[in-house]
Amino acid sequence: MRTVTKILEGRVMIKALESTRTTASGLEFKDDGESLPIAEVVMVAEGIDQVSVGDKIHYTIGRESGKCRHNGDEHFIIPIGNAIAIVEDE
Repeated sequence: MRTVTKILEGRVMIKALESTRTTASGLEFKDDGESLPIAEVVMVAEGIDQVSVGDKIHYTIGRESGKCRHNGDEHFIIPIGNAIAIVEDE
């Protein structure tokens, strides 16, 4: 299996996060299928300053997105334009 070592031209590598959230009291909320998915930014191409490694973002998956493996995990490479917003944990 090949490992990605660098992202090129306006793209970011993301790792999709679980769509279920658990509150401090133990209640679980599952993704309703209408909300934008959340991912963590893993790698950023040179020249991109909108997001940083470690940011959590809402994103969309378009035709230009691709699955890949990095450090043994499955990730997506998406154009920076598919990153919709930076989000914070509640």
